[in-house]
Amino acid sequence: MFVIRTVLFFILVPMSVIGLWFAIEEATLENGCLWGVPQGHNVGLLKRFERVSPESIETKMVTLKEHQWHQDELVALPVPTGFLVILNGEFPHLSYANRSDKSRHAYALHAIDQDCEYPKENWLQSNVNNGFQLFHS
Repeated sequence: MFVIRTVLFFILVPMSVIGLWFAIEEATLENGCLWGVPQGHNVGLLKRFERVSPESIETKMVTLKEHQWHQDELVALPVPTGFLVILNGEFPHLSYANRSDKSRHAYALHAIDQDCEYPKENWLQSNVNNGFQLFHS
C-alpha cells in the first residue's frame, strides 16, 4: 500500500506545507475518494524525495525511518462537489484508482510559508531570478 505524505516532497524548516484538495466533482467510495490515516501525522517524517545533490536535476527517495502502514488504519474521506479538503503536510493519505464509469476530478494545490528555510536539496526549485509565486491577501 503506497501512502502519500505531502511533506515527503518538500524539505522545509520548520515543516509548513499544507495540501488543498478541491473536489471539482463528487468523490465517493465508488469513484476513488481520498483515504487517510487518523493521527498518522504524529508518526514523524519517514521518507524524503530530494535531489541527488544541490546542483543535480537527478532525484532520489531517501528512507529516514522504517514504518509500515496497514490497510485497516485507513478511513474513507468522501466529499461532495465543491468541497475543500485541507491536509496537514504530514497527514498520510491516498486514493485508489477510479475503476467506475463516474469521473472524479479534483484540483490539488500545495502551499508553504515563505519564511521557512527551503534547502537546495528540494527537488522543486524556483527560477533563481523570480522565486516562487506568492499569494497575497
